Amino acid sequence: GFFPVDTSVEQFQKAQVRIKEVAASHGRDPEAIQWGLLTWLCAGPSKEEARETASREISKRLGQDRYLEGERGYALGTPKDMIETIESYVEIGLTNFVIDPGCAPRDILAHVEIFAKEVIPHFR
Repeated sequence: GFFPVDTSVEQFQKAQVRIKEVAASHGRDPEAIQWGLLTWLCAGPSKEEARETASREISKRLGQDRYLEGERGYALGTPKDMIETIESYVEIGLTNFVIDPGCAPRDILAHVEIFAKEVIPHFR
């Protein structure tokens, strides 16, 4: 399988093509490959506010400056924003997601609950 982080839909699609080619050249069934994404999760009133919060908290956690730029698979903002982001990856064949809360430790449970109650049901 393939399970990157910080990867746009376009980057993921390019990688899928190459990985399928390599798999086929080695006698593996390219259609058997499982596709996934590690995504940062941060709920907020807007995607931009959540991006700022996640960037700050992830920088603290990693001990280095980190800014979550662009549309690279981050589940940020309102539940509707998160659904739209995840849908764009589901549409290209992803079925596995690892969600890592990019918020202050005291807020993790609240963010995961929002995701569990308002985002996951959309995909069932």
